[in-house]
Amino acid sequence: MANTIKSLSERVLRLLNFGDVPQETRFTLRDMDYMIRDSLGKQILASWYAARNTQEARDIADAFISSVTLNLQMDTRNPVNNFVDLLFDWVDIPDEGGIQSVRPAALISPITEGFPFIPTPARYADIYRGLPAGALEGQVGWSLRGKQIYFSRKNGQTLLEMGYTTVEVDVISTSEIVVGQERPLPIPPNMAVAIIQEVATFFMPLMQAPKDMLNDSSPNLKPVAP
Repeated sequence: MANTIKSLSERVLRLLNFGDVPQETRFTLRDMDYMIRDSLGKQILASWYAARNTQEARDIADAFISSVTLNLQMDTRNPVNNFVDLLFDWVDIPDEGGIQSVRPAALISPITEGFPFIPTPARYADIYRGLPAGALEGQVGWSLRGKQIYFSRKNGQTLLEMGYTTVEVDVISTSEIVVGQERPLPIPPNMAVAIIQEVATFFMPLMQAPKDMLNDSSPNLKPVAP
């Protein structure tokens, strides 16, 4: 069975409760969810650094990459700009490596329009503004600005004007929007044990702490008198 956020959370809860999970427990699957995702991102980044240090690979392993389809939007302040919102976080790999690739989600022309867009520095448009041929030689560029991706024009036309409505983004992310709860995780199976151990180790001391029975945002550990 493939590892998912839900299955890993259930396995951690079973460890913390020494077997079957009782109906009432100090922590829930949702509590596990956040830590599982954080641990997953940490493991992915560590794997990337290990590969770089041993010179085995320069790029992130394909198993860590997920694809998400996003709707193109027009910048109302400057209609010549098209962009997509990134409503999720991604793993902070150096040189903006968390965003691996951007390309059309639906092809207008299978022969000429199926290539990925070209990544460019955020200040590309200002540097090359006014050049007759541009610096991309007829290709569409994309640049990351905060949590948005902006696209350059091609032959004076925006992507929306050319007929595109969506783009596909290859991203290294642990966000619920990207990998969900029950979707198979984009990780090798042997990484699951390390994630479970790290999250269980974090929660184990908290399972043993006395429970605050008085819901008044204070560290009162005594139950409310009848």
